[in-house]
Amino acid sequence: MREQKWRKLLLGMIVSALLIANMTMPVFANESGLCVDGSWLTEDNEAVTEELFDFTVEVLDENVPVPYTSYLYGGTARITDAGSGKVNLYANTKAATTCDTVKVDIYLQYYSNGAWVYVNNFNYTLKNTDHIAVSRTVSVTKGRYYRIKCYHAITKNGVKENCTSVTNGIKIN
Repeated sequence: MREQKWRKLLLGMIVSALLIANMTMPVFANESGLCVDGSWLTEDNEAVTEELFDFTVEVLDENVPVPYTSYLYGGTARITDAGSGKVNLYANTKAATTCDTVKVDIYLQYYSNGAWVYVNNFNYTLKNTDHIAVSRTVSVTKGRYYRIKCYHAITKNGVKENCTSVTNGIKIN
């Protein structure tokens, strides 16, 4: 009887471990495509992601608003097929008020053999503003999937806040 309990317990632990391991796998597939590291590979001409923060979160026990972020409102990342082997990259970072610095870093990546490969990065910072928005066109290799990963950050009076946004992958033909 005890041996059966141990076997059931051991089997349960093995099944749980396999389920947890399967949940942390960075590659997923379904009938609509492949998802790698949070980005779906799509046939779309454009992919947009927006990270926005609501400035208050309700505390359940006291119903008192608590700031989620003090100044950072969020950011947007967008990659668009510009034709002729080019992509247009757009990103912005928004703050709730004028900050000492507002920045956005854009990381261009392409998909290869189950992973995203770094191509290039573009870094932008403005001082004494509440937002930054940048756009640039880049030549890429046709036939690959591309995405951008953006790092959005602000500083104000010694407070630093940041977030990231990542687009889906778009195929450049």
